[in-house]
Amino acid sequence: AHADPAADALARYVAWRGGAPFAKAQGLAVAGTMDNGRFKGTVERRMEPGRTAEHIAVGSADMRRALSADGGWTITLSGQVEDAGEPAAQEAARRRLTAFDDAFDGAHGPVTLAPDETFEGKSVQVLRVAFAGGAAYELLLDPASGALLADRTTEEGVPTLTRYDDWRMVEGVRMAFRQVQQTQGEPLILTTALTFVDID
Repeated sequence: AHADPAADALARYVAWRGGAPFAKAQGLAVAGTMDNGRFKGTVERRMEPGRTAEHIAVGSADMRRALSADGGWTITLSGQVEDAGEPAAQEAARRRLTAFDDAFDGAHGPVTLAPDETFEGKSVQVLRVAFAGGAAYELLLDPASGALLADRTTEEGVPTLTRYDDWRMVEGVRMAFRQVQQTQGEPLILTTALTFVDID
């Protein structure tokens, strides 16, 4: 029997992230600072199966919201509570799936190994899951070690690339404490430096 290239790449990635502790992890709480080149601020986010809560304060913007499987609420800049909307809830649900390896279990969309790409001068494997509705999530992996260099999330046809650095072990799981994110077509680059990470 021939090996499944996508399953092989996924196995290397899971092993690199910590193996069993990474595969079993379901909840994540993080806090840190954010800097988009114009404003600085803070972020707090908690994700567990079926729900997400977050507080982001950057410049004069202070956003609080909670999202479940099909809805949620958000507090506006004027302090009013509004319906977060189903699209935001669905995006948060996909983010929960991609926090660990749940997105790649085959239940949320086809998992494939796309053609190799060159990322920052280095050849990388591209492990991809295609969600319903056109959204997609791709891991850019070192082909030898399975190390995660970056990921690419596509929502409504617009890709966002996140580079990862400052990896540290937290409860047996390798977590990136520095993330640099840029959405295609937007000039601002968002850098997040985590100061707190807790699993489950």
